[in-house]
Amino acid sequence: MLDKVDQPSGLQAFGMYINGASVGASNGKIMESLNPYSGKPWATVPDGGREDINAAVAAARAAFDHGPWSEMTATQRAALLRKLGDIIKRDAEELARCESRDNGKLYREMLGQWQYIPEWFYYYAGMADKLQGDTVPSDRPNFFIYTRREPVGVVGAITPWNSPGLLLVFKLAPGLAAGSLRRCPRGPRLDPRVPAPTRSCSAYSATRAARASARLPASSPTTP
Repeated sequence: MLDKVDQPSGLQAFGMYINGASVGASNGKIMESLNPYSGKPWATVPDGGREDINAAVAAARAAFDHGPWSEMTATQRAALLRKLGDIIKRDAEELARCESRDNGKLYREMLGQWQYIPEWFYYYAGMADKLQGDTVPSDRPNFFIYTRREPVGVVGAITPWNSPGLLLVFKLAPGLAAGSLRRCPRGPRLDPRVPAPTRSCSAYSATRAARASARLPASSPTTP
């Protein structure tokens, strides 16, 4: 389920998910998301700033340096990715409705995307324990040369506006499978009249549901 609170105004209220908690912007600011069809606001989201980005990065760094995410085996990460895919499949209709209101794309297109998104997590779950290095032949008998693949750590991913859920997963699934942690901000917003599509649904709602049911590390990064 999406994290939402009914306000006196009747709008849904979404938070940023940082370090295991749904929080508002540190500056206290909020902004309205406009439904492109009606031109009216349907939800509010935090208008985050530099301090919130720094908090998300610090939380992701702590999770990577001190676990539990970095302490998991690849097989354990794969199990959580499959669980996340199952949760998204279960909530695909709700996620599609949310993204359609926020983004303006046709519901049937959004539903098709969210019903397909779990396949990305299933695919990369299958790859998580198969990331391998190589041994490299050497012309010196006393040399043993090899390569190994290691997670890079904290990664920032900018999600485009046009299909934020699908395009987020293109970045998120392989990064999590490899053991990296992701902070996912929205893409640039040039016109204040344009909705902020990635804040309320994509990075936030899917990973929040996964943490609740699959016990993903509390400080895995995502901001809406």
